[in-house]
Amino acid sequence: MPLVEILNMKEASVIPQYNNLYGIIRAANSILEFTDRLKDRGWNCRKSSWTEVEVTSPWAELEIIKDGKEIIVQGAIDSDYFESFSSLLNEMGYQYELEIYNIQKELIKHYIVTCKRQQRPTASPSFTRGRCG
Repeated sequence: MPLVEILNMKEASVIPQYNNLYGIIRAANSILEFTDRLKDRGWNCRKSSWTEVEVTSPWAELEIIKDGKEIIVQGAIDSDYFESFSSLLNEMGYQYELEIYNIQKELIKHYIVTCKRQQRPTASPSFTRGRCG
């Protein structure tokens, strides 16, 4: 079953009324590339200012902000889907750092993924431990 279908299966998602997700996406060519790839996976996207895009799903409401060479992600996500969002970024091949907090502003999880996008095999491919996608 495709990841998009799995992520949309939960019926009663609980998106908190406060920001609990903060992160940085690296290795994205542009904010439009990143948000278009989310849109291709079933997310709703709309430009909310000159430099920001709002992306939503049944389980998250996030602001995507371009900051130099990095993309800042902040907003509210159903904590049950934090792992799913991380897996989605892995599937898309991005390097990223994500943090999720509880209502008391205590850090629950902190992920750092620094692997590079998969490249086409060469005549003598080299393999590294761990994979993004």
